[in-house]
Amino acid sequence: MRKLIISMALMLSVLFCCDAQDFSSILSNVERNNATLKALRSKAEADKLDARTGLTPDDPEVEIGYLWETKDSQGSNRFDLGVSQTFDFPTVYYWRKKISDGQCTVAEIEYAIGRKQILAQARQQCVELVYGNAICEILLECMDNSKKVFEGMERRYRSGDIGVVALNEARLSLMSATRAYERAEMERRSTLDALTLLNGGVKVNIECSDFAPVLVPASFESWFASASATNSEIELSSKGVEIAESSIKLAQSEWLPKFSIGYTSESIAGSSLQGISGGLSIPLWSGKGRVKAARARRQASADMLEAERTRYMSEMKARYDKLVSLSEMCEEHRALLADSDAADLLIRSLHDGEINFEQYSMSMQLWYSSRMELLESYRDCHLLLAELEDFAR
Repeated sequence: MRKLIISMALMLSVLFCCDAQDFSSILSNVERNNATLKALRSKAEADKLDARTGLTPDDPEVEIGYLWETKDSQGSNRFDLGVSQTFDFPTVYYWRKKISDGQCTVAEIEYAIGRKQILAQARQQCVELVYGNAICEILLECMDNSKKVFEGMERRYRSGDIGVVALNEARLSLMSATRAYERAEMERRSTLDALTLLNGGVKVNIECSDFAPVLVPASFESWFASASATNSEIELSSKGVEIAESSIKLAQSEWLPKFSIGYTSESIAGSSLQGISGGLSIPLWSGKGRVKAARARRQASADMLEAERTRYMSEMKARYDKLVSLSEMCEEHRALLADSDAADLLIRSLHDGEINFEQYSMSMQLWYSSRMELLESYRDCHLLLAELEDFAR
């Protein structure tokens, strides 16, 4: 028995092949079919159209006046007409356009963030589905082995080699293995349904049950510097600071005077006067406090950007450290495992009477639990790796 346990501990099978996984085709389908992404794209286009409004001068004004004589019925009536157009100082239009361009960029970044979140969910479901496939394969193997053992125990019972207690234990073991497989299959189908929902209701499937090798970045600092440069959330906050800077310039420009130019005519008693008119509006009161408020918003945006950088660095460092530790643990775990036929060896030992059913059950439980623990660790590694890779988008 001791020899058997030592052999099994040294020869547990390797769970994972080194075939790389590629979920890109599935993620492309999700991006094309997901209803939420379609809604987010429509919203982004609407936000960009809204950002482009208000860039033109104010609407022209038309004034018409008709005055008549009240004391002398033979008197002359007068008709006045005035058309005018008001213009802001030219720099106002420049900064409004710059803010508008920034808001259009914000709309695209917000869409990119929504897209990243949806695809991150889809990728997580893909990883969970690969894990579910592998779990089902292991539990199906366990169920098949339990069936073989039960059939062998039945033969031994009929020959009088064992009693009814041992036979019932084998029957309960088969029932437990069957229920475990059925539950795992239900979880796998639930994960598949979640992935199908993300794909807009279009059915999708992943038959692979092997995880690709986990490649951990060599240096967190260099990885974070590169990833934060392309992170959508940080880019959104940075764009907010830029817009706040432009808002300060706009508020300062709005202190400059407005101009108006127009045409005026006056007609009375067969004669008329006509000419041009002009005006100047000096914003002594309307712009009070705007520059100060814009500077406060700029400072708030800058503080928010710095806070986000610090928070993201802390969160990603925790995930990176966890990934490093978990991947090292996986390698140490896998180093203890080797390709073998330990399950068949246990079954033969049970049938040959070298071990009893209790010893077989405990050893087989160790066998399958070791495989499933390693599988779960690899799944967690890939989920952490996906979070790090998603951060860089």
